[in-house]
Amino acid sequence: MATSDADPKYLVMSDDELLLTIGNYLAADTLGSKPLSDLDKRQLASRWFNGQLPKFKKDLCGHLKEQTGPRNQARNDLFKLLCDLLSSAKLGVPVGSIAAKILNYGITTLCSDE
Repeated sequence: MATSDADPKYLVMSDDELLLTIGNYLAADTLGSKPLSDLDKRQLASRWFNGQLPKFKKDLCGHLKEQTGPRNQARNDLFKLLCDLLSSAKLGVPVGSIAAKILNYGITTLCSDE
């Protein structure tokens, strides 16, 4: 699976499944360490995602506000838009998983005080 994968399958995943997907990619980048449990991978992904929130806010919110009323857009359309916006970032994880996680987190929450 390419890291730019915008497969809509991510839209039906639970937060735990998304975190595990992200965690699997992040854990694969840790050389020489012992294998992580699924819980450890989800925690790793959660810390990584929370650490990326300021970058996501900076990189995404202006573009999202330029669109015609993101609150009124269908979830699939927002997913595609987020995937397009994230595709140039070097995240090291599938873009679709991050886009779906951002949708679950909430665009309004992400872009508050913007």
